[in-house]
Amino acid sequence: MSIIKQRSVISDKHSISLKKYINRKDALLRETQNIKLGDNWYEAMETTRNIQEGMSRKQKEGTKSAKIYHQIIAFLPDEADINGGKMTPELCMKYAQQYAERHYKNHEIVFVLHKEHCMADDTYRYAIHMAINRIDLETMKKLTVPSIFKAKKQRVEWIKEMDEEWNLAQVKEGQANSKIHALQPFKSEKNITTRGQSQNKGDWESYKAVLREMVGKASDRAIDFEHFIKQLDEWRIKVERKENRIYVRDKDNPQYKFNTVKLDPSYKLSELNKAFLENAKFRAIETLLKGFEIKAQAAAATKEQIKTARREYKALLDKKYKEYVQIASDTKGTQFEKFEKFRVPRLPDILRDDSEGKDILLSYKIKGEKIRDKYASNHPIIKKVNISQSSGAKSNDLNEQKVSSRGIDKPSR
Repeated sequence: MSIIKQRSVISDKHSISLKKYINRKDALLRETQNIKLGDNWYEAMETTRNIQEGMSRKQKEGTKSAKIYHQIIAFLPDEADINGGKMTPELCMKYAQQYAERHYKNHEIVFVLHKEHCMADDTYRYAIHMAINRIDLETMKKLTVPSIFKAKKQRVEWIKEMDEEWNLAQVKEGQANSKIHALQPFKSEKNITTRGQSQNKGDWESYKAVLREMVGKASDRAIDFEHFIKQLDEWRIKVERKENRIYVRDKDNPQYKFNTVKLDPSYKLSELNKAFLENAKFRAIETLLKGFEIKAQAAAATKEQIKTARREYKALLDKKYKEYVQIASDTKGTQFEKFEKFRVPRLPDILRDDSEGKDILLSYKIKGEKIRDKYASNHPIIKKVNISQSSGAKSNDLNEQKVSSRGIDKPSR
């Protein structure tokens, strides 16, 4: 039978250790439930807990309760495909997800699968580590469990039921449970469950692996040595430089200090400086491209905004024009000087420099003036034209009379 263990994560120190372990790069597979996959899963879970605390009664000062449940499902070495068994990493992950879906359906969970090694007899097996946030997303209440003994027994029954469905070997008390594994399951599992747990004695190899990963991440991001130090400091890792040597240590476990070259040969100062230079170049290019992208997006957005503004402005003008035509019709015959003008709505600021917007305004202004000319009386321009035409007609008559008169009085030769 697969082995199921649980550790309650209460202290901040334990939380940080679990976070580092879950985020290690050497995991074979990663999956999540009710949460996005990524290194910020821990902050997302913390946000959920903060929301829940704001909704519930405050607990007594000084009391502490579990934040996360760290559960481990360790499969027998005989079942792993690396030892000739049928359980591939993908099947192991599917098994764990099915287990979580049944018993922690509404909880945020991060799954990581590791190939665990037993140094005593040099055997390997798969183990799934699950970080289970204690808050039920549906009820926003904390997950409550029976007594420690009852909860442990319950989890064993759940796993037993799963193993029967998956046709996995059952552990029998007092009998050897693995043909290739020398240690008893509870001993090997004890070693596995300490992964991600803060301990006073520490785990030299585990700390070294975490520091190697953190230094690698920082070297991929930093653009200079100062940035490198600052980045690692945010992850609670102290950096010491002695001439061309760099040492790092975990602030939460300061008893171990490592030369970065011992973590990875590529972490020597000269290589790191090369990485910083490349990062700076890429950052500059990325910033430049991002700037172009932002400008392009802004231009596209402005173009769409202008189109929308034109459409809305034209609709407003059309509405005002129809209203004006009705008013003009009702006040037909009013003297031109007293006839109400068509007041064109102000051009929106976004269309101030837009030629099409200005053309729309002008066209409606002309349409309004034509309506006023049509319905108003005593239009001064029309009146002047009429007078002018009348005067011109009289002048022509007089000229014709003069010509005619001259023709009669003209002496003959």
